[in-house]
Amino acid sequence: MPQHTGPSLPALTLHQPWASLVAHGIKNVETRSWPPPHGIIGERIAIHAGRTVVLKPGHEAVAAIADIYGAGQWRQDITRGAVIATATLAGAQKVNYLRDGIAYVEPGGQAIPADPYGDFMPGRWLWLLADIRAIAPVPARGYQRLWRWTPPAP
Repeated sequence: MPQHTGPSLPALTLHQPWASLVAHGIKNVETRSWPPPHGIIGERIAIHAGRTVVLKPGHEAVAAIADIYGAGQWRQDITRGAVIATATLAGAQKVNYLRDGIAYVEPGGQAIPADPYGDFMPGRWLWLLADIRAIAPVPARGYQRLWRWTPPAP
């Protein structure tokens, strides 16, 4: 049984390849239908790679993920069922409207370029990730919404 050390982190499960795109610094905005709790803004969160791969052939993200894993075998080789990164949740903004590839957030917020790695439609929440750090995969069961993850002892 692995030993655990330190405090647990809020964890967020993402389908693949989105989790890997976060871990590799390609995706730094996670889109959700719900806002994060205010108490975790500015805190580190764990990024968990779920077991499901959702990318359809022809999607713009195929090239980005193929650059990391290789074009032929990425669906078989991509990490699943493990925490693969941590990041600081730098902020969250609700999309007010989307125009010409730019998500305009609620008054007082910034304009954020929409990328092909999320759903930037009005009403969606943009979870802004910073200081992303990839880690060696740590097998873990993922959950919906936020859950707690305790890193293993070094």
